[in-house]
Amino acid sequence: MSQSVGKANLPNIITDDTSNGFSNIKQFLAEKGIDAQLGALFSIYENTKNNNNYIFYGAFAESADTKALGEYVPIDSIAE
Repeated sequence: MSQSVGKANLPNIITDDTSNGFSNIKQFLAEKGIDAQLGALFSIYENTKNNNNYIFYGAFAESADTKALGEYVPIDSIAE
């Protein structure tokens, strides 16, 4: 997770290829040097205004210091 202008951002990719989305994400992680393994599908959101779908996967990294993951932020330090 990285933070910019008060917003938290997860590593992300935009793709039009719905048939190989999982493979595209794995390739993106490899190209960015992010040493993480994709887990199960976490959630799917549909934006009906612009007809976009947002698919979130869980992922596992061996270390919080994994390259390109951004800053580690303990959950208890996030303001409500």
